[in-house]
Amino acid sequence: MFRVEDLREEVREPFVGMAVVADFPCKCRICEKGTQKLVEMGRELRTANRVHIVIKPLEKYSKHQHAWYNESKLIWSALGAFTIALNKLIGFTPKGKTAEEQWKEVKEFIEGKVFYWESVKPAEFVSKVLQKPIPKNLPSNLKDAREVWVPVKIVTPKELEALGIVGDLKELHKKFVEEWKKEIEGMTEEEVEELSVGEEEWDLNEILKA
Repeated sequence: MFRVEDLREEVREPFVGMAVVADFPCKCRICEKGTQKLVEMGRELRTANRVHIVIKPLEKYSKHQHAWYNESKLIWSALGAFTIALNKLIGFTPKGKTAEEQWKEVKEFIEGKVFYWESVKPAEFVSKVLQKPIPKNLPSNLKDAREVWVPVKIVTPKELEALGIVGDLKELHKKFVEEWKKEIEGMTEEEVEELSVGEEEWDLNEILKA
């Protein structure tokens, strides 16, 4: 901890976890609550859909972790960071022509796979991976956006074995899906409310100006 190379920049510690459920657009209780809260606050309703990935940690964290990416065509957004991670770091690029076709491929690819997840600031992450400077006119809510989880590496069978994870990943995935279904169905309104606070809220008007 007394060497720069031993320190990390991320606020949240990276971890190994399985992508249990990935939906776009997501209509789960948590995401619907987030939209409802915006209405109650008098804010303009989101016109963008969002990706929601539920992650089952296999180390370090005891609770499910969540990755939310609002729909955006800006590469500097959270969705841009997720796309860069998939295309450039993991090596997966969907071939579909429409957003629906591409998402179907992405969903099939990531669900049930175990990744190494890092918490990143979207614009900084994109800049680092692509070796491009962040635009000076980038809206502050994108430039200073909160950290999001992105998958940066597929965990190998040997690495999984070192964590004590052995056996059929497909069966493990089915088990985790059922666990999540029961968990979200059994959540109190207070628990849903608390999780919905974790969603990223973008000022869409500012994004469209960029």
